[in-house]
Amino acid sequence: YAIAVRDGDVVAHPILLGWDYPNGLITVNPVTAGYTIILDSNRQFEAMAYDPENKLLYAIENLGGDNLLVSIDYKNELITDIGCVEKYTEITSMAFDRTTNTLYAIDQTTRTFLEINPQTGAGTAIANYSSGTSNALAAHPITGELYLGWDVDPSYLTKIDKTTGALTIIGSLGINAVTAFDFNPESLVLYGAGQFYGSGYQLFTVDIKDGTINPIGPLGQVLISGLYVCKPMRDF
Repeated sequence: YAIAVRDGDVVAHPILLGWDYPNGLITVNPVTAGYTIILDSNRQFEAMAYDPENKLLYAIENLGGDNLLVSIDYKNELITDIGCVEKYTEITSMAFDRTTNTLYAIDQTTRTFLEINPQTGAGTAIANYSSGTSNALAAHPITGELYLGWDVDPSYLTKIDKTTGALTIIGSLGINAVTAFDFNPESLVLYGAGQFYGSGYQLFTVDIKDGTINPIGPLGQVLISGLYVCKPMRDF
């Protein structure tokens, strides 16, 4: 799963877009964590990432075999198939690095860190891991550094080297599992969604210096698989 944060000038209280199966595309209130369905769809997207230069929202659909890369035009309710990410069947986190215009992802089944061609969907492996899983990946808008939630019970905030795939643990997040990550590109706040011990899914922010979580509110049974910040007056 992933959070995709789009550029906007509303820094204090941005609007977050998210994907929840089977509800579809939703808006999530970053103050209360309440949500509203804006695009009803039962397609099962597992990861999302936003390319600000081309203004494209990418998503991964689980087809029960190879994963499919798509683009979403949410204002016109249009989903366009791009191509299959062959050999990878469970891509659950994705991030677009705007400093290099590169789309990265993690495949859970093969535990592979990979780069995806956004024009064709072709995947190129960078590294493999022997343990752990990740549903959350985000690229820092200024530095291009990749942060992920590494789920090994509890989850850890971790940096990943884009060249070698080497992992560096920053600190424990203290929750059961992270389902989504991404940055507000203006405030540089890292938003997350995940499963808290004994209290279900919640929306939160993360201190990237040590992994400290600031809970925002419960999401109930909503399993977020993508969020991004947008300017309310322009986009809604």
